[in-house]
Amino acid sequence: MRRFFIYLSLLLVLVVGIAGAIYYYWQGTPRYALAQIVVAVQTQDKDKLFRYIDLPSIIGNLASKGSDDFNVFGTPAPGSATPEDDFTRVGRALGKKLAQFLVPKVVEALEPQIKDQVGQFLANLGTREKVAITGLLTQARITTTEGGLAEVVVRDPQSKHQFSFQMLQDPQSRDWRVVEISYQDFKKYLNQFTQ
Repeated sequence: MRRFFIYLSLLLVLVVGIAGAIYYYWQGTPRYALAQIVVAVQTQDKDKLFRYIDLPSIIGNLASKGSDDFNVFGTPAPGSATPEDDFTRVGRALGKKLAQFLVPKVVEALEPQIKDQVGQFLANLGTREKVAITGLLTQARITTTEGGLAEVVVRDPQSKHQFSFQMLQDPQSRDWRVVEISYQDFKKYLNQFTQ
């Protein structure tokens, strides 16, 4: 009988050790970060939400990529049939540099107000919206690359629109954070709201 309890205790320690190792591994995955974002939305916890969203990086990347679309004095955008002149190229490059320098400082100054607005947005979400967000994020397609970078694609099953973003892993904390959203996808969603 005593041997039975010893074997049972060893088995229990082994099971708890394996479960702990699996949980530790899972905490260092992008899927875990998405699950925490879902929990933050469900519980309206803006502080938890911003633990997994790097707002200055997201807005800085959007501003940098958006400056490519900025049309100085009605001149053609890059990739159009009409070539750009030197003045337009220099203006576009200066706009990018200004965005990279200025946007993080503006976001840092406005971050408390942005967080408050996000908190109010979360408080006003209905059950239907929360369920939709939960469903979208739990079915996200995640492609992890070397260097702690993950590409995440979320597809709306009804409209078939997709929204993609990148997550980066912090080597110290092992947390994954959203650092960039697809400018093209963001632009499509903005166009839907403005029409």
